[in-house]
Amino acid sequence: MKHFVRAHVGLFLIGIAIVAVLILCAWMFGWGGGSIDLIEYSADEIEYIELFSTDVNFGLHMSVLTEKGEIQALIDSINSFRHTGNSLKHIFKDGLFLGGSVLYGTRICLAGGTKISINFATNYSDQPRSDMEVSYWIHQPGCNTLFLNECRGSMELYFELYDKYKPIG
Repeated sequence: MKHFVRAHVGLFLIGIAIVAVLILCAWMFGWGGGSIDLIEYSADEIEYIELFSTDVNFGLHMSVLTEKGEIQALIDSINSFRHTGNSLKHIFKDGLFLGGSVLYGTRICLAGGTKISINFATNYSDQPRSDMEVSYWIHQPGCNTLFLNECRGSMELYFELYDKYKPIG
């Protein structure tokens, strides 16, 4: 009888360990994650959007979008990105303190004057624009996140609008 109970306890503990590993992987790799739906405003509620980047190859400037159709298209594009987990997975993949990040910023200026900053960053600037995996966060004072969420989607519209509205000079 003792052997029978001990065997079931062992199987139970193995089962719990397997479930814990699956939950950790789902969190870290975004298994089952859908679209990120970050921006909860429509173009009608937004006065303008500022786009900026730290990518020296693309140009260091700020572009300003005011056309409602383009603002809505950018909102839809960002909201359609798929959740892919968090940045902890890169520690296992690449190690610590390797490379630098390229930042892609989006500052949303609502009609009432409120500004919301949504930032995307990647350590892999050689990814195709049509399918980039980026870390993302909403900048809020006093809010620090140890492991950033990640998402994957097309940054082509971001780059197109960024280039279209860059200052001449």
